Amino acid sequence: MSGDRTHRPLRRAARAVALVAAVLALALAPASPASAHAELTSTNPADGGVEATAPKEVTLQFSEDVAVQADGVRILDGNGERVDAGTATASGDTVTAKVDGTLSKGGYVVAWRVLSADGHPVRGAFSFSVGTKTAVRSGLADEAFKGSSDRRDDVVGAVLRGLTYLAVLVASGAVLIGSALRRPDEPSPVTRLVGALAGLGIATLLLQLPIQAALATGRGWGSISESGVLDLALSDGVGWSVAITGLALVAVLVTTGLPFKGAARLLALAGAASAPLGFVVTGHTRTMTPLAVAYVADAAHLLAASIWLGGLGALLVVLRRRRAAGDGLGAGAAVATFSGWAGAIVAAVVVAGTVLGWIEVGGLHALTTTTYGRLLLLKVGLVALVLAGAAWNRFRLVPTLADADADADADAPAPTDSDRTAEVAEQVLVAVPADRAAAGPLATGFAPPPATPTVHGAGDLDDGEPSRTWALLTRVVRLEVLGLVLVLAVTAVLTNVTPARTAAKGGVVTVSAPLGTGSVEVIIDPASPGRNDIHAYVLDADGGADDQYDAAAFQLDLPAQDLGPFDRTPVRAGAGHFQLVGTPLDLAGEWTLTITVKPDRFTEQTATVRFRVR
Repeated sequence: MSGDRTHRPLRRAARAVALVAAVLALALAPASPASAHAELTSTNPADGGVEATAPKEVTLQFSEDVAVQADGVRILDGNGERVDAGTATASGDTVTAKVDGTLSKGGYVVAWRVLSADGHPVRGAFSFSVGTKTAVRSGLADEAFKGSSDRRDDVVGAVLRGLTYLAVLVASGAVLIGSALRRPDEPSPVTRLVGALAGLGIATLLLQLPIQAALATGRGWGSISESGVLDLALSDGVGWSVAITGLALVAVLVTTGLPFKGAARLLALAGAASAPLGFVVTGHTRTMTPLAVAYVADAAHLLAASIWLGGLGALLVVLRRRRAAGDGLGAGAAVATFSGWAGAIVAAVVVAGTVLGWIEVGGLHALTTTTYGRLLLLKVGLVALVLAGAAWNRFRLVPTLADADADADADAPAPTDSDRTAEVAEQVLVAVPADRAAAGPLATGFAPPPATPTVHGAGDLDDGEPSRTWALLTRVVRLEVLGLVLVLAVTAVLTNVTPARTAAKGGVVTVSAPLGTGSVEVIIDPASPGRNDIHAYVLDADGGADDQYDAAAFQLDLPAQDLGPFDRTPVRAGAGHFQLVGTPLDLAGEWTLTITVKPDRFTEQTATVRFRVR
């Protein structure tokens, strides 16, 4: 039985890990392709343009700094043959790719993959002609980058990020708060849990590198072994993040089997405090302004969240062990100790999260009209539910147990000198209301129990009502942990979504309409007068990319101005993904876009959407 009890925390941790993986897979598998972070703002030659003379190079300009591999920009002729020199370079927000030799007359496709400043891969394609307008064979953009399933890699990458967050935050918090919950002479109750999670964190951290390489190169997970690819995967802060978090987890892992004192204790605490900070130097935080405020807020948010989630995990383990040993007094002391920390932890999470949210969202409009904003609202709602459970524990269940303890004290024999000493110590260590000062250890806080404690009242685990209350309290703590695990899952999805401030800045519009047995989702960016990017994602009945269409046709109208129709031929940029880059929509008003696709040469399917250019 003891062996079974020892492994139960590990089994519960494994179930939490599986939960995160399942939630992320279900959330991401049917989704549209991952949101871009850097956006392509212009190209030379222009998308759909006709060059009188053959260009010597192709340039792409983005909305922020990007990184690119040497063959991250590929120019294909009408036969699918590469005509670029394979020497693409990035300078700030501009990428340049040289042409190999002289281009002959005809149509060409430019397919590109870059890494944005926040470390997220972005890809796309456009076409141009030399001499005369020439249509290019559909599917050429797909042929440019083979060997990688973008949807699979996006989902696997998000799942690994979620598992890394879970492992790092729980392991770090369990070390930091677990040291406060244990008695000086008590062995660490969370050693096995911390060791398992630290190992999981190291593994998932390293497994993300081949996924990053696949998304950046389009050549599958094995591309990580190619020259220069690892450097690309580690660019834009990813390398620092892996180094900081990885080394910190190693420090935690190597100290799990050592006595928690002296140098081992310092190393474990330093590693636990440093591991979450590796997440600060990569992702959205790198692109925020003011940067210093964003870094400080993100660091505070991560550390507080780690102590909260890891502390709850450690508390569950401590409660189980002490109650199983009949140590109700010790279990109550652990609850009171964590409750004493909870106020400061929650305040730090809320304040830091509010600062980060304001920087990334910027206003109520972006909060309700963007994917990022709606996911953030979901995250806030989950946190609110967790706080409600914590408040019920703190202000209802714990006082109930304290009252039971006080009632039992009234019927107990006169306290010994050691009992009085312990009670005085409890009241000195934690300031409490006067009506709770004599209500027992649950009302006051943590204090070492008497040398030979008499456990009764709230500590009598066989006494009906207190025992049921203890079971309810433990169950609520478990639900708090579950809620925070779901918060982590939403956070992992948020890291792959364009921040609300960026998405709302130009008034990006997303509209959808039925198409055949599925639907089409259309994104117009920035939906303002001038050049716009139009992306159409054709989805099947299950919400996945519909790969049966090789080509599409767009027709644009502005009925109020009696303009159009304007026929446009989009480039197939991926499975079910058709795009126009830099399409001129020079007048404000309500535009109509008609999308036509052919599942076979005898059948046409059309969908019409309306959007406003402001």
